Amino acid sequence: MVRKNLEFKRENVQKLKSKGKHADFLITLEHTDLIIEVKSMIGGMLDKYAMKPKHVAKMWNRFYGACTQCAHSKEEFKKNNKKVISIVLIADHITAEYLPFQHFASLSGLFDDLGIEEIEFISWNALEYLFHKTSVTEFERALIKKWSNPEAMSLGSIMSLDVDRDTPAHSYEYLKDVENEIFKDVG
Repeated sequence: MVRKNLEFKRENVQKLKSKGKHADFLITLEHTDLIIEVKSMIGGMLDKYAMKPKHVAKMWNRFYGACTQCAHSKEEFKKNNKKVISIVLIADHITAEYLPFQHFASLSGLFDDLGIEEIEFISWNALEYLFHKTSVTEFERALIKKWSNPEAMSLGSIMSLDVDRDTPAHSYEYLKDVENEIFKDVG
């Protein structure tokens, strides 16, 4: 069976109009819908590096706020029996600051209470790197594979999963013309 390669296009990416209650985007893929909440940052430098209780609390409040926005959007936009996976996309350098919150929320039942059992936290840079290496179709396949496992939360970030690296989501062919123009006299 030949699988078609999906792309993010205007037809399957919907910007959610909201006054803070909903996530930012709904992306419809072949087998899943993705609820995307974009956070510009998770805290200041002290919040991420000092890690005093007040700083951890500020970060956890940001994570919790993103989770509630994903939950509201999932509740409103869930279609038929399609799996809905929430992704908190952080436009800030993060390493593993979200992991203690994610494990606490999972083990305490918070994610279950919110109705978002499947949730990923990922930085913008990590997602860009992932799509440089793989296709949207393989990204979706990896998410489905991860979240079909009862111990999915303990598997770690989507970045650590086995994702097919043969079919990048980006085609940088347009850069070939630029590269040829720059280096035409060098050779």
